[in-house]
Amino acid sequence: MLRLEVHWIDSGTAHSDGWQTSDAIMERVRIGKVITVGLLMGETDDTLYMALSYDPDHDQYINAQAIAKSSIISREVLRQR
Repeated sequence: MLRLEVHWIDSGTAHSDGWQTSDAIMERVRIGKVITVGLLMGETDDTLYMALSYDPDHDQYINAQAIAKSSIISREVLRQR
């Protein structure tokens, strides 16, 4: 199973804290650099799918995340066992 460290640009956090002005929302919701370390579940032409944990007995993942490849700055394969 491939283990990766991916550096990417997050598109920002969704705002769901009630009604606020556009200025208040734009002050809180920011685009930023993120580092994700995890297991590669798979990928398509435009998306990388990673998970934090894998259960090999049942072939199931948990804490999964989809990362748009257009937002990836770099990715590195971590040392394999």
